[in-house]
Amino acid sequence: MRLWLLLTLAMFVQEPISTAAVLLQAYQLHYNTWIIHLIFALATIIDIAVGYYLGLLIKKKFGDRKLVKSLDEKLEKFSAFIGKNGKIFALVVYSPIIFPISGFFIPWLDISFGEALVFTFIGEIIFWYLPEWLIVLGIKIFVGNPFTALYSIIIVSTLLSLGVKYLFDRKQKK
Repeated sequence: MRLWLLLTLAMFVQEPISTAAVLLQAYQLHYNTWIIHLIFALATIIDIAVGYYLGLLIKKKFGDRKLVKSLDEKLEKFSAFIGKNGKIFALVVYSPIIFPISGFFIPWLDISFGEALVFTFIGEIIFWYLPEWLIVLGIKIFVGNPFTALYSIIIVSTLLSLGVKYLFDRKQKK
């Protein structure tokens, strides 16, 4: 029961290292993968919805504040620059990078909740959930000992996270 709770919390937070470790543990204990997929789907949908409506509330209630106006101006310029297809591309590719808070910024992009839900969810599957499972299954194939597999998954996830952060920071400096 504790592992289900931990798995559910990991799916809400979607931090790659701990989620990969919990997924590996659930996989090694032969937990039902369909239920794991359902937990991922529900947690992701709830994260997107809460973020979207929280962003909408902040935009409406505090729209006259300096910080919100500044955010509104910057995201309006960004939205005009990238256009409709660019917004969809941004939801699919970039929202998994800052998920679960990405839903908060969606109301400023003038995208409907339905589109935001669908395209952010697709991005989460492609760029977060599938790689998590690929790491878990890859480690499980090559490492037989469960403890070694757990340590391997932590090391691999950490190295991948640091590598992505390094590449992202390097791209920001250019």
